[in-house]
Amino acid sequence: MDLQAVAMKSALDPIVPPHVKAALMRAWVDLEEIRLTLKGHGKPKPVEARNAQPKRKTKPGAVAPIVYPAPSG
Repeated sequence: MDLQAVAMKSALDPIVPPHVKAALMRAWVDLEEIRLTLKGHGKPKPVEARNAQPKRKTKPGAVAPIVYPAPSG
């Protein structure tokens, strides 16, 4: 958490160049993932996964039976 505070403080400093700020924010994200993992939370799901409709399971009787052709003589 101390490293995150240092990264945030440096990223908000107007003297720091933009490419360094981008690297600091990527490092901050990595540190946040590590912090959540250590707490036992893991990575959050993407927004698409949270908003997705659950897949419906088909019932055994809902599937049409297989019809085989008659044997040719």
